[in-house]
Amino acid sequence: MASNIQHLLSAPLKRSFRKMGANISLARKRRKFTIAMMLDRTGMAKQTYQKIEKGDPTVAIAYYALVFSVLGEKDPFGNILAPETDEVGLMLDVEKAPKRVRPPQKKGQVF
Repeated sequence: MASNIQHLLSAPLKRSFRKMGANISLARKRRKFTIAMMLDRTGMAKQTYQKIEKGDPTVAIAYYALVFSVLGEKDPFGNILAPETDEVGLMLDVEKAPKRVRPPQKKGQVF
């Protein structure tokens, strides 16, 4: 079933995964970690790790999280769609805002 996900992904999403894989590869090299070191620190199979560096979207997200952790990213997913940075959500909030705001009227109140 996992391989069927490939045809559901748009071209921009596929590019995003490939870019993430390339970023992981570069981050590993900057830290002077070999693939063997990554395998030892993550405990994953070489084939799985190689798929991650290729940006394969069929690899479980937990494996990506493990790699991020080894590379020093302790909270890689915590800010995804965070309310304060969710651009689409913020635009929707603005669209729902009323055009006019009137103060609430209390019954029996005379000005």
